[in-house]
Amino acid sequence: MDDSVLLFVTAPLADHKLINRFLLHLGDQQRNGIDKVAHLVTARNAYALGDPPPQHNRMPEPTDVPVKADLSNAWTGASISDVEGWVRDVNHEDPPSMFLLLDDEGVQNRTVVFAEQRFDDETDELTKDYNKCRVPWADVYSMWCNLDIGNMGWEDFTDEDRGGDAEGWWIFGEDNADILTDKEKEKLREKIAKLEEQGLA
Repeated sequence: MDDSVLLFVTAPLADHKLINRFLLHLGDQQRNGIDKVAHLVTARNAYALGDPPPQHNRMPEPTDVPVKADLSNAWTGASISDVEGWVRDVNHEDPPSMFLLLDDEGVQNRTVVFAEQRFDDETDELTKDYNKCRVPWADVYSMWCNLDIGNMGWEDFTDEDRGGDAEGWWIFGEDNADILTDKEKEKLREKIAKLEEQGLA
């Protein structure tokens, strides 16, 4: 299983407090302290993920939670096309298989763009294009884990009947929404409250 999933924050409205809230939602609420899941990409250069860039199955370490107020982010204001292009180019031979993107819409409705490398059924190979859908914050961790280990496929989390459009956009399946138990939701609230006390959420 990958150590992390790449996270890009393009929303100008996303300050360090909101990013910390999102990162806590990405944690494993079934286990205590497992909050380091996403690697927040803040630079656009070729060495943003390491030197040399890592293979998709050897991702960089997750970003520590919380991030600080002086966070510098070169992706603010970028488009989804900018991010997709960079992810493809950072490793031409083997681009990262998944990434997350938090944009203005995601800030407003508490979703994130979840992207996974598209599989070509005809050639039986991965392409360098990505399927994408908007996923509620609380459901991202389960989706990432299951896709990463191959326990479930993209269609298991999306509306397979509607399928994807020409640009690879799918609709998140309603059956997968709000999977956290009351106990897990309470753990998440406690984690957020601790950061709020420190002025970090």
